[in-house]
Amino acid sequence: MTQRFTGTYAMFPYFVMVDPQLTYGEKCIYSCILYLNQLGKGCYASNQYFADRFELSLSTVSHALCKLERLGYIGRETDRRSGARYIIAKERE
Repeated sequence: MTQRFTGTYAMFPYFVMVDPQLTYGEKCIYSCILYLNQLGKGCYASNQYFADRFELSLSTVSHALCKLERLGYIGRETDRRSGARYIIAKERE
């Protein structure tokens, strides 16, 4: 029997799944960033978006993003024209 996946979904890369430094919530946020960054233009989701999506506090999301950045999983930049902040998932092996 062939299993078919339909709809929209995000997956953890293996190196994220086995990283003992990351909590499950941080892994979910990273996976969502990867999904939202598919077009290579960055992820413009707000902290509130992640908090609502994963039922986390804003403080928890903020700490998770700082930790992901510190560990080299993401980078955060500001669009010079609009002033909007966005997140870029960094390539890792």
